[in-house]
Amino acid sequence: MTPIINIIHLPEREDRRQSYLTQMNQQVARFRVWYGFRDPVSWKAISRSHKQIVQFAKNTNAEYCVIAED
Repeated sequence: MTPIINIIHLPEREDRRQSYLTQMNQQVARFRVWYGFRDPVSWKAISRSHKQIVQFAKNTNAEYCVIAED
């Protein structure tokens, strides 16, 4: 089975959205977009964004989890 690539994306970054859409279409990859969190301390936002995806994978009994940033 082809893995689903979980992409963390900040909605205000339209330039990055177009970039990952182009890549996913070229690769014919399955993907899901997750909006990243905002926090004045950047590492906290990054950590929280990744943890939400990992928790989703655990809750759905996913065999593995692929996370990418836009």
